Amino acid sequence: MKTSRLFTIVLIFTAATIAVTQEADAVNWSPLVGDGNWADAANWGDGTFYPGQTNPNDDGIIDQPVVVTLNSAIPQILKNIQLSGSNPGQLDIQAGADVTAGSAMTQGIQLYSGTINQSGGTVNVRHMWARGGQSGTYNLSGGTLNTVKDLRAAKNNSDVGTFNISGTGVANVGEFLSIGVGVNSVGVFTQSGGTVNLLNTHNSNPTTGKLMQVSAQGTGSALFHQSGGVFNNAANGHIFMQQLNTASAEFRLTGGTFNANGGLIQNTKSNVAQQGIFTFTGGTLNMGGGDLRTSVGNSANANGQVFNVTGATFTGVNELWGGLNMNTDSTFIVGADRNAASLTTIAASNRGELNLILGSVVFPVFGNNSASQLDNPNVFQQGLLDLSGGTIQIEFDSGYTPLAGHSFDLIANTPGGKTTLSTANIASTSYDGLWNVTWDTSQWLSDGILTIDSVTVIPEPASLILLAAGGLAVLRRRAA
Repeated sequence: MKTSRLFTIVLIFTAATIAVTQEADAVNWSPLVGDGNWADAANWGDGTFYPGQTNPNDDGIIDQPVVVTLNSAIPQILKNIQLSGSNPGQLDIQAGADVTAGSAMTQGIQLYSGTINQSGGTVNVRHMWARGGQSGTYNLSGGTLNTVKDLRAAKNNSDVGTFNISGTGVANVGEFLSIGVGVNSVGVFTQSGGTVNLLNTHNSNPTTGKLMQVSAQGTGSALFHQSGGVFNNAANGHIFMQQLNTASAEFRLTGGTFNANGGLIQNTKSNVAQQGIFTFTGGTLNMGGGDLRTSVGNSANANGQVFNVTGATFTGVNELWGGLNMNTDSTFIVGADRNAASLTTIAASNRGELNLILGSVVFPVFGNNSASQLDNPNVFQQGLLDLSGGTIQIEFDSGYTPLAGHSFDLIANTPGGKTTLSTANIASTSYDGLWNVTWDTSQWLSDGILTIDSVTVIPEPASLILLAAGGLAVLRRRAA
């Protein structure tokens, strides 16, 4: 029995020793030495191991002005990757890399300063925070970045952080994307390529939370700028903006495709001075049946902001709060559902406003008396709808064959109050080169109804060639 008790004590001691060896180690890059290889123990600490080599609780800290390369196919599992210091370094994550940082109670990646360039491989983290008093930057041009929780460009007060995605990079964000937020913080998120997916994996009702926020306070700033690639919001997710004090917050779309997937894009403050700026000069904003709330009022008489649009396309808008001026090369496609007759409402109580100046407003048509509509309810006489400039286009669905006499009620409420229409800007319609359609506009100004006046079938090119050949044959016979 004595031997048995001794053996038990040895086992307990051994287990405790193992537990101690697995406690967190802060492993710093050795100053001014090494070949830049992450997976070379000689480059770290006392030279006996590199972060994550044997202990998943390691902190890998790069606080020297060095360029470190991580491209090992051996899975690198550790608690935290941190770049910091007044003379920051750089971490290049390349093709073949397999990195996991952050467990259920720890961080992931923290960029207090310095730069991470990911051009390939897979990085799995709990958090990705570009933060700190000095600028921390994450550049994702290839490979995949997966966050269990959040991706933040700036996190706390006075933080400065930037996240850039380009090329073929893919960012899968588990819970939410945050830009700016802290007092006097500067947050920047840019997308010129690649794909961003907001997954909402931990929130069954995204409308109760905020899946993406562009928010600035104090003297800070927050910028979301998409110039390319594809951004996919989680279904029905809530995206909001605000700017407090003298700060500035901006949602800028100059290219690419932003899919809201039925969610809200909203300025949350009723005070116009606290509402962020929307810039639309290119790309496509597909609301997928969600509301675009560029400005929010707190009463029927609240004045909303109106933003100029050049070169951008809007589709799938359920309600429009605030205003849009559609200028050169801009397009507004009517209807919350792009694939069926549906409604887009100019939200009068929040000063909705749609002004067609030089761009196009497109009404999809799906059959006789079946077309998407604009609705300006005229509640409190606050909603404004002006379609007197630019071009009104009617787009036929592929399953519809136009016939003379078919009518389409395109304005849901009888025009009046603050709805302005014109018969001079309605384009004749050609569908895939099959028909030319002209319009009877006699009910357009009074009722918002267009009726097909005539349909002309356009001969196919082969038919035109045969007709021309036949004409030549006739001429030759007459000459003979």
